Amino acid sequence: MSTFKLYFVLLVTCLSSFVIFMTQAAETGDPNWRQQQVKIVYNLSKFVDWPDTTFVDKNSAFHFCLLGEDPFQTALEDLVNKPLRGHPIQFHAFTEVTQLGNDECQVLFISQSIADHLATVLTQLAQRPILTVSDIPQFAEQGGVIGLIPTEGRVHFEINLAAAHHQQLSIRAPLLQMASIVQKLPE
Repeated sequence: MSTFKLYFVLLVTCLSSFVIFMTQAAETGDPNWRQQQVKIVYNLSKFVDWPDTTFVDKNSAFHFCLLGEDPFQTALEDLVNKPLRGHPIQFHAFTEVTQLGNDECQVLFISQSIADHLATVLTQLAQRPILTVSDIPQFAEQGGVIGLIPTEGRVHFEINLAAAHHQQLSIRAPLLQMASIVQKLPE
């Protein structure tokens, strides 16, 4: 087996094991579920590529953001200064999409408190290199990039490849293999 294939198999195995572990925590009513959900978003982010112009230099911060009201905030704050691809993480919380600067977020978790305004939010974020993630029902189908769906026995991911493409993001194969694709790239 080639080194690339071995690496790929190990990567998919590790990601699968992590998802199963996180799902079991959610099903058992673990009070740390939000903390574990943050770990899922952090790990999913490792499988997404942003445009080369996203970071000014190798010391630029990687910005995780929260839009809306959510107990997720405390767990996201725990990521501060943790590295992601060599970039320290900074956290920002916003109550309205108009508060977002042009280059302020690389990952944006959209709270369920924003569900009634989701279409407007996604329109305002269009063509900006921001990985949008949420547990709002049918999030990816509505134009978000990654929807988190707790199902029986696991957390399921839905990925909207067309939305990722419009957001100038590239999602790596190991993540795509574990997800349902709700909208493919136009041919």
